[in-house]
Amino acid sequence: MSAKKDPKSVAAPPRAGRESPRRAEPAPPPEKVDTAVQVPSVRFRPATRPPVPVLWILDDDQESGERMRIRAAVVVIGRTEGQVLLPHDTQVSSRHAEIVRRDDNGRCTWHLRDLSSTNGTFVKIARSRLNDGAEFRIGRQQFCFRLQPGSPPAKGGAVLVELSADGQEQTHAISGNELWIGRDPHCCDVSVKDPLVCPKHARIVVETQDRRYLIDGGSLNGTWLRIEELALTSGSEFEVGEQRFRFTIP
Repeated sequence: MSAKKDPKSVAAPPRAGRESPRRAEPAPPPEKVDTAVQVPSVRFRPATRPPVPVLWILDDDQESGERMRIRAAVVVIGRTEGQVLLPHDTQVSSRHAEIVRRDDNGRCTWHLRDLSSTNGTFVKIARSRLNDGAEFRIGRQQFCFRLQPGSPPAKGGAVLVELSADGQEQTHAISGNELWIGRDPHCCDVSVKDPLVCPKHARIVVETQDRRYLIDGGSLNGTWLRIEELALTSGSEFEVGEQRFRFTIP
């Protein structure tokens, strides 16, 4: 007689198409998030000594040129004296102008000063208020803005005077609210026969009887105002004789 098999001891064959269950993999731990504020790094700058601005001595007909780093408190520009010499330019005085560093409440500032030069120091402007006696250049032509004391308001009370090397003057009355200066006589009140001057180069705008402004018209060669002293900002351009400069601050 054969022995009877215990039905519980015989494993049932797996069903077709069905896999045995697997244990679920444990979830990975959550990534750590850095909640600290990330401050970007910055380049080195001096903390106790003054910065070192750069004076660009521009090449003729160029926007770049010789680069001079200014470390001294005073830098003189002249024909025979100073740290920047222009011996070939007869329009430059022996000691013409200087750049001076000053301490303004712990902040360094630089100023351009004319040293009583014969032909003046000029800065490039986009817009500047005109005071009595103000002089400016457009191309090779120099002008002077003058008030007329006692002149009736209807006549404007101011004139624009063309200056020349031989002492001759040509006067233009400023009677309206705007006066254009340029090479094109058809659209300008004062025409200048100079290839360095744009067709519409600059204008004088009268806001009130005591507020008049000189505004450059986006000219190629700029409008230049004569100064005695001016605080320099980064990108300032100025002219000594026939030499142009650019001043930049890091």
